[in-house]
Amino acid sequence: MTDYTTKMDEYNIIRKQQMEENKEKVLNVALSLFLENDIFSITIIDIAKEANISRATMYRYFKNKEEITFILASRMMEKIYSVAFDGVSFESNLTIVVGYRNMVKKFDELVDAYRYIYMFDALNTNAKDISPATINIYQNEYNNLIQDRLKNLPQAEARRHIVVINIIMDFMEDIASHSELIPITQGISIAELLEEFEKTIDSLLNI
Repeated sequence: MTDYTTKMDEYNIIRKQQMEENKEKVLNVALSLFLENDIFSITIIDIAKEANISRATMYRYFKNKEEITFILASRMMEKIYSVAFDGVSFESNLTIVVGYRNMVKKFDELVDAYRYIYMFDALNTNAKDISPATINIYQNEYNNLIQDRLKNLPQAEARRHIVVINIIMDFMEDIASHSELIPITQGISIAELLEEFEKTIDSLLNI
């Protein structure tokens, strides 16, 4: 009986590992498809086909496409803030602004993350099938990424930083999503535009 129990435990561990590996594969495939095409036209069946898994298996992993998009959004937000604010102190405007500048300076490293969030925001505007649990996970992760870091600042200052972050995010998402058109429509290179925008960050914080 003990040997049987041990074997079952081992089997369950292996099965769980395989499931997690498969889910990770699906998420990576989904992200690639969304970025190569767009988040709107790709279906959960397209993702299953590209990941080479059955439709039934796909629905055991994820309730719907929207759940996948939320998980990926959490990952992309985490990537943006971990890259931009790595080692940045949130004790004063002078230190926090380093992270804001990094959000601009590291555009090439973060362009896919910005572009994904741009598409996700547009999709999420009309999303109806998202479970409260999934939304809470996304909101909690966002709070952990930024708001918790601002908790030592006066409340008014913290609110102002949230506004600044949202302004920068909106701008970077827009640039990432229209990078091919901007030089044509605005007559300025992406590098020049980012350089000009970086100069405005100090003024947003009165530095």
